[in-house]
Amino acid sequence: MTQQTPITTTILQTPTICQTCPQLQQLKQQLQTKDQEIAQLKKTLLQYDNPHTPPSKQTKKHYPTQTNPNKQNQKRFPGPKKDHKGQTRPKPKTPTITKQPPQKTTCTHCHTPLNQPIQIKHHIIEELPARQKKQVIDYLEYQYQCPACKTTHTSRDPQCPPQGIFGVNALVQTTLLKFNDRLPFEKTAQHLSETFDLDMTPATVLDITNRVSQALQPNYQAIIAKIRTSPIVNIDETSIKIDGKKWWIWGFVTGAETLYVIEPSRGKKVLEQVLGKDFSGYIGCDGLGVYVSFSKKLQRCWAHLLREAKWLSEHYVAAGALYAGLGRLFLDLRVMLEGDPSLEVRKKILRLGRRRLRYWLNKSYSEGAVGAFVEKIWNGYEFWFTFVLVGGLDPTNNVVERALREMVVQRKIMGTLRNLKGTDIYETLMTLIVTWKKQGFDLHDKMAECLVAAWSTS
Repeated sequence: MTQQTPITTTILQTPTICQTCPQLQQLKQQLQTKDQEIAQLKKTLLQYDNPHTPPSKQTKKHYPTQTNPNKQNQKRFPGPKKDHKGQTRPKPKTPTITKQPPQKTTCTHCHTPLNQPIQIKHHIIEELPARQKKQVIDYLEYQYQCPACKTTHTSRDPQCPPQGIFGVNALVQTTLLKFNDRLPFEKTAQHLSETFDLDMTPATVLDITNRVSQALQPNYQAIIAKIRTSPIVNIDETSIKIDGKKWWIWGFVTGAETLYVIEPSRGKKVLEQVLGKDFSGYIGCDGLGVYVSFSKKLQRCWAHLLREAKWLSEHYVAAGALYAGLGRLFLDLRVMLEGDPSLEVRKKILRLGRRRLRYWLNKSYSEGAVGAFVEKIWNGYEFWFTFVLVGGLDPTNNVVERALREMVVQRKIMGTLRNLKGTDIYETLMTLIVTWKKQGFDLHDKMAECLVAAWSTS
């Protein structure tokens, strides 16, 4: 017979409800702590895995370090494809200098006198001039006095700066090295010393860029005036640190101008300050709420929309069909608008596009993130199809994002700006350099021309 366990012993070994209550409470607290840690980790991960993460912060590798020939669907390495046809740089055809070698008179083998060359070959190359030394120029300035009214008159060479000891070419070269070639102040001073024997300190470089930006303020204000009268402006903003505090670089882009404005605010007052309260043009933008409060003539960015839809499709099954539908809608709209159709045709395309968008938005989506995305599209519903009726209006905001890329690169190099003087220099000179590039000007000649013009009125 098997021995039975006494009932009293079993009761004593089984935990009572009173004994488990503290343990349950402790487990609940631990679970709550773990949930908070998981939520914080997910929030941190979103900085590196979200639809708007820039490539510099993405953790995924775009290209493999090596390939396996037995694998299918190989990813390609960086660089051109196998069938890419390279282009050889054309050789210069018209030389500026012709140099002759020493003529030979006798044969080095048998010492027989040589006649004229039987063939002349041309080896045309491109060469830099020898390192240039600085020039020291004494500009004479004549002072006149009217014998009748005693008025004083001054005659000065147009190339002579009204202040300072550096000429126009030195000022332009220093400014372009700093803001076009992205050299730090120390490297700019070092380059000028090594290349032109022009010694200056990093503080002098800063002072030169400050003087140049002040002299070119009329040119900067002229670009602002053109932005205000433009029928279409694309706008975006990105952050920057000013003395350790978060400010914003605003980019305003038209067909011919690019304007940068650095402000501590990301609000509506910046738009009113730059564009004016009575701005009547169309604005291409992202989903920031200040644009809606400023104007109703908006075009929301389809690139942002499709990028977020793609990210959701990679994380939620229900978003796959939504992303595909939005992508087909966008491509179809672009095809239908080819050839600049008439206004009546554009209105028909608009009705079709809205009907197809509503089809996808009225579907039921169980995932909360997908539902929130659909609600976001509904909130901007009236601004997704403005480009259909307005010719020349881009449905994406890529043009201004590309314009801000240069500012982002320089932000990474500089880290931070120290004060308001630095922001004024930065926004003024970068605006002029990028705009002049877009308009096809030679940067050195254009900046020198504008400086001389500014000095003539001082």
